[in-house]
Amino acid sequence: LLRTIVRDGRIWIVWGRMRASNALELRYAVFSCTQSLAGNGVRQMLKYTQVVFDVDGMLVDSRMSALNSLQQVVGEYTGMVPLLEDLYFSTGIPGENALRQLGITDPSALVRWRELAGKLAYTITVFPGIVETLERLQDLGCALGIVSSRERGEYADEVTPLGLDPYFPVRILVEDTEQHKPEPEPMLE
Repeated sequence: LLRTIVRDGRIWIVWGRMRASNALELRYAVFSCTQSLAGNGVRQMLKYTQVVFDVDGMLVDSRMSALNSLQQVVGEYTGMVPLLEDLYFSTGIPGENALRQLGITDPSALVRWRELAGKLAYTITVFPGIVETLERLQDLGCALGIVSSRERGEYADEVTPLGLDPYFPVRILVEDTEQHKPEPEPMLE
């Protein structure tokens, strides 16, 4: 769920997701613009000149790919198949951490998860309104970047084909920092 609203010199970006409890969690960001005369025309100046996005759940809907492949891996490595809702915690954290929280420490499980997720990459889509939002932010002079818990290989295989890379000259992925989200290090990189 994503909506972009431009009103009264402000860009409102509203997004949400369904939580495991079936409650809708809404979030929003407001980018304020002020207008000032510059020569013969009007120039918009932003309060914010840099905007950083997460990939999964913000730019792209990869939930089914990630959760279905994780569900299969858990079944293969533990003999028990969890409900998809029981795996929601895994979104937004490095795969190693998610597997560890599920009691799976075999390094081959992460390789298998990537393999299965790659086979479901065709299910990953850009959320409606994202491209228009990115274009609008660029038009207003914002520098855009990505901070993600994805690894470079999986990013290249699953996200790059969606065509968003030209909007993001800066991409901080899991290999770029020692600590990962929600720690601040990726943002400081």
